[in-house]
Amino acid sequence: MKNSRKIGLLILIVSLLIMGGEWIYTGGEFFLLDYISYPVTGWNLDFLRVNLITLLAEGGMRLLGYQLFSKLFFFITIFLSGWLGFVLAMQIANLFKVGSQHHAPLAIAGVFLLMLNPVLYERMITQPGVYLAFVLMGFGFIHLLKTISDGKLKYYLFAGLLFGGAIGVSSHTVFMSGMFCLIYALLYLRTKKVLLGLVLLIVMTLLPNLNWLIGGFLGNGSVVTDTLATFNQANIEGFLSHALAPFNVELTSLMLYGFWGERAGHLVFPEDVNPLWWVFSVILFVVSIGGYRFSYKNHKKLVGFFILVGLLSWIFATGISSSRFGALNQWMFDNIPYYIGLREPQKWVGLLLFVRATGILLAFSKLLCLLDELRGSRREMQKQIVPLGVLVLILIANTPALIGGFYGQLVLSDYPTEYQTYKQTTLSGDLKKGKILILPRHSYLACPRTQRKIISNPLKAYLGNHPQIVSSDNIELTNLYTNSTSSESRDIESFLAKKDIALLSGFSTVIMMENCADYQNYDFLKSHGGLQMGFSSPSLSVYYLK
Repeated sequence: MKNSRKIGLLILIVSLLIMGGEWIYTGGEFFLLDYISYPVTGWNLDFLRVNLITLLAEGGMRLLGYQLFSKLFFFITIFLSGWLGFVLAMQIANLFKVGSQHHAPLAIAGVFLLMLNPVLYERMITQPGVYLAFVLMGFGFIHLLKTISDGKLKYYLFAGLLFGGAIGVSSHTVFMSGMFCLIYALLYLRTKKVLLGLVLLIVMTLLPNLNWLIGGFLGNGSVVTDTLATFNQANIEGFLSHALAPFNVELTSLMLYGFWGERAGHLVFPEDVNPLWWVFSVILFVVSIGGYRFSYKNHKKLVGFFILVGLLSWIFATGISSSRFGALNQWMFDNIPYYIGLREPQKWVGLLLFVRATGILLAFSKLLCLLDELRGSRREMQKQIVPLGVLVLILIANTPALIGGFYGQLVLSDYPTEYQTYKQTTLSGDLKKGKILILPRHSYLACPRTQRKIISNPLKAYLGNHPQIVSSDNIELTNLYTNSTSSESRDIESFLAKKDIALLSGFSTVIMMENCADYQNYDFLKSHGGLQMGFSSPSLSVYYLK
């Protein structure tokens, strides 16, 4: 760790190369598919419902302001990914007995592997919270790996806390963490101390999540069970793993691509920037396999551990769209309790990322050993710099839409001033009159200020997430419009179809986000006999029921 400051500086530089520098001195915040920020002025959190990511977001936005929090959360997540690469490289060096003279270049390689990859690219530009969960999960894996060479119980405790943190940020990581721990137990559970360690790990995993687990499963209404009961085959089909040419879905997942957001057009495709991206994906895959092959002779059990984790992660990541593994994955959705809640199998690629990075690190250390055999002391620096340079170029070519603000996709924006005007001058009075309906009725929509990128509908959150404010609860996938069973939602849908104001029982106000999504389809509001215009602007209109 003596080079940790230099590594930290490297991670900082790479983070800025990825994000660009405009966000540092420009106002606004990032609006992404599942990433919005908004003003938070009070604490209205239900203890039996709140999880770690909600605490992080609500607390951060209140303490730092929503604009600064939006930027810092994004930056810190990328920075932590780089630090994870550093820690992973050092742990691999320890487990596989890499010479100390190679630790520095191996650490640098680890940083680049965990910062320049398709998983970071596709998740950070759409779902930064999911990628943060992957990072926390990765730190948990490393602490569990430490027990292989040093069986101290504290590593089980740390691993459990990190797994628990990952689950608190994205509950779906329970399946990835669980599989990793299960394989670990099958291979390494040979003593009572390991058994005790695994028990401690489970306890520490549950500890940060006890409140919402109790509230979600045992509380009033069993929210988790009730929600999952609404999921069906259409939910699974709506989040199918995607295939990028020239690969099929199996090979695409193996190359760490295949996120359903590719199919939905939520990000720039790699071929739009570099048509030969797939060549470099194949190179990285072959190098990773080579790394495990070179290390197998002296570390059979450890290599087998990683290969088994990677193989199962790959199979599960392909989902039901795979011609080879579709039946198995369908069986898992149908029979494993709560597994249908995952819906999106491609999240398993988050685990496959660590397996591939480990294989490449092993191959890189082998290359450094071979280069050591070359004569010429003056070439010592070149023996490290040249391989690192080649690796970085390959990683960039494999994920070409990452550098430079995610190829221009990472833009700053802010809420229209009319939102603030309405919130400060009129909202409290309207809430006293009755419920407020937000239109257009889309949970995800695009507006001019987001450069027409589809984002989570932010208006309810901006106005304070008051229970009297009703926003859309639909999902609008190709073959699935909604999971909602709410009678109120059905009445709203009927109102939009029939224009019968009587269906809006209990509502007093309708807020229209102008110029967003299919706003033209709501022009009937302007002339509806049961509505009276209260406020109108290019970005927001307010109507009152007569």
